[in-house]
Amino acid sequence: MFHQPDDVIRDRYRIIQFLGQGGMGTTYAAEDRTTGKAVAIKILSLHQLTNWKALELFGREAKVLENLNHPAIPAYLDHFQIDLPQDRLFYLVQELAEGESLAQWVAQGYRVMESEVKAIAIQILEILIYLHQLRPPVIHRDIKPQNIIRRSDGHLFLVDFGGVQAVYRKNLTWGSTVVGTFGYMPPEQFRGKADFGSDLYALGATLLFLLTHQSPADLPQKRMKILFRDQVAVSEGFANWLERMLEPDIEDRFPSAKEALQALRNRAAMTLVRRSSTGLTQQHKPKGSQIRLQRNNDWLKIEIPPPAWRHPGVGVGTCFAALLASVPVSFWIWLFGGVALTPGVNFWGVILFVLLPVFIFELSLIVWVITTLISSSRLEIDRQRFQIDWFQIGFGRLVFRYQHQGKTPGLQVNVETYSGLLRLNEETSVILRNGGTQRNFGECLTKEEKEWLAAEISDFLQKVQE
Repeated sequence: MFHQPDDVIRDRYRIIQFLGQGGMGTTYAAEDRTTGKAVAIKILSLHQLTNWKALELFGREAKVLENLNHPAIPAYLDHFQIDLPQDRLFYLVQELAEGESLAQWVAQGYRVMESEVKAIAIQILEILIYLHQLRPPVIHRDIKPQNIIRRSDGHLFLVDFGGVQAVYRKNLTWGSTVVGTFGYMPPEQFRGKADFGSDLYALGATLLFLLTHQSPADLPQKRMKILFRDQVAVSEGFANWLERMLEPDIEDRFPSAKEALQALRNRAAMTLVRRSSTGLTQQHKPKGSQIRLQRNNDWLKIEIPPPAWRHPGVGVGTCFAALLASVPVSFWIWLFGGVALTPGVNFWGVILFVLLPVFIFELSLIVWVITTLISSSRLEIDRQRFQIDWFQIGFGRLVFRYQHQGKTPGLQVNVETYSGLLRLNEETSVILRNGGTQRNFGECLTKEEKEWLAAEISDFLQKVQE
C-alpha cells in the first residue's frame, strides 16, 4: 500500500479509500481539496515494475485520456511523478466514476433481463463508436465487468484505459504485448493483436457474464467458440446477435461498433451470420420462403416447390406470357403449313427450315409452363452419395425427373455472382462441384434463399467430412 486514508498528495489530493490493484497500478478514491470533487488516483511504482512495458502503457493511458471527451469516460485531470529515496511513483488523476463495477453488482446478486442487457450493450457500443472514430482511433483492449462502472440510475462509465492501444497508421499496427483479461480476450489478442472487433468480442463476453454469472472461460467451448445458448434465457434474435459478437474469427464479427449497434436496434437485422470454412455465411431461413429443408447428422434434404407455388403471380404471368407467344406461333404454323402443301413447293424444306424451329420453340414454351406450374427441385445428400433432381414432375407413381448423382466426398458448394442478361444486372447461382462436374441448383430462388441454402449445404458437408 502506498497511501493510507487521509494522506495528502502534493498538498492537494486527500486519500479517502483504497479501490483496487491490478497489473497496471494501484487505484485510490481521493478528494481534490482545490475543487472539492471526488477523483480516482492510479499509482504505478517504478520499484515494483516487473517489466518496462507497464510503464509505457501507463504513460500511453495518460496521453490518450488527456485527449478524450465523453460523458461516459471519466475525465483526465492530471498526471505527475514523485521521487522517493528508494522509489519513483507515477500518478494519474481522473474524475471518479460514481457507482460500482458490473462485477460488484453481480456479486451482490444483480440479475438482468434481456432488455437490461441490451441497454448496457447500447451504452458501451456508443462509447466504442466514439473511441473507434477518433483520429487516431483508440482500442480499449480490456473491456470486462470490472472496468464498467454502473451508477444506481443505470448510467455506465468505461474505465481503466491501461491497456489502451492508439492506432497511428492508416492500417492497424500489431504489437507484441498481450493485454487483456482471460475469458474476455478474443483469440487474436493472445497473439498480441487487436482491432475494433476485439473490443466487440470483449463486450459480448461481458454481456454473457451478466446473463450467466459465470466467466465466459468456464462455459463449454468448441473450436474456441463459446456454446452459451442453453445457458441463457434470451430471444433467438438477441442470441444470434450475441453469437456474432463472440465469433472466434474476427472477420465473422460485426465490422464495427456502429454496425453492431444498428443490428441490435434493428430486430430484422438480428439474424445469425456464421462463416463456414468455405467462406459462406449462414443465416436463418428467409422470411416467407417455402423451401423445405430437413437435416440431421447423417443426411440433408432440400425440396424446392414449383415457382408458381411459391409465387402465385409467377404462374399467372407465365401462362399469360406463353399464351401471348403462342398466338403468333400458331398463325405462323398455319401460314407455312399451307405453303408446304402448295404444289411446286419443297415440302420437306419448309418443314425442316421453317416449321421445325417453330415446333421446337412451342415445345420450349410448354416445358417452361410445366416447369413453372408443377416442376419441383430436390437435393438429397448423405455421407456417401448425393442426388439432385432438377426437373421433377410426378403423376401418381409415375415420376419424370432430370437427375444427377455423385459421391459426397469431394462435393463442394459456393455462391457465385455473374452478369445477367445483356450485362444489365447481376445474378446469383448456387454452384455444386464434384470433380470436374458443375451443376447449378435453385435457379428461380431469391438471392437470400440461395445464400441460405449454400451455407446450409456447406455447413452439412463440413460436418460430415470432418
